[in-house]
Amino acid sequence: PEYADRRKQVGLPENATFRTKPQQGWEMIRRTVAHGVPFIAVAMDDLYGRSNELRWQLDQAGIEYYGDVPSSTVVYLDKPKIVPIPTKQGKPSKRVRREAKQRFEVRGLLNHADLKWAVITLRPNERGMLRAEFARCRVWTVYNDKPRQEWLLVRRDGHRVTYVLSNASVDTSLEQMAWRKSHRYFIERSNQDAKSELG
Repeated sequence: PEYADRRKQVGLPENATFRTKPQQGWEMIRRTVAHGVPFIAVAMDDLYGRSNELRWQLDQAGIEYYGDVPSSTVVYLDKPKIVPIPTKQGKPSKRVRREAKQRFEVRGLLNHADLKWAVITLRPNERGMLRAEFARCRVWTVYNDKPRQEWLLVRRDGHRVTYVLSNASVDTSLEQMAWRKSHRYFIERSNQDAKSELG
């Protein structure tokens, strides 16, 4: 209440509500789609990529995404069963447990047999051509106690490793996924240049 005058001064609507960055991101994407702006895929850093809700919303809207995720992100190689945990009285409860034989943090899959590595040329840079190692495998994630299959795409540049979850179709090539995931560089570069020019 003590900031009411300040809010009025800057023109903040009285009915404004707080949104997280992923929620704000979804709103921006939704508006972009509504205005008919064409695009192929959404690429996100790990602030947005780690949001199960945002990835689910994009998937439900039929939008292909590439979301960086932290190395501690939990995935499953087999479809997890969602089992209700009974109460002490033996009745079903809202609490559940996830049962799967192959549960991993994504960093634990780095040397897994399911990952087949390939060196992919991405773009020219000041030292010639930028190349990086990529691998991928199908994994399961869980959102709202519902299992969902996604791609785990891994990029390795020397000692630097990036983990990405994507809903790309199963017939999308590794090269295409690598290119789309890496395309965020150009957007970030454009933003940086625009900020510099603006001062």
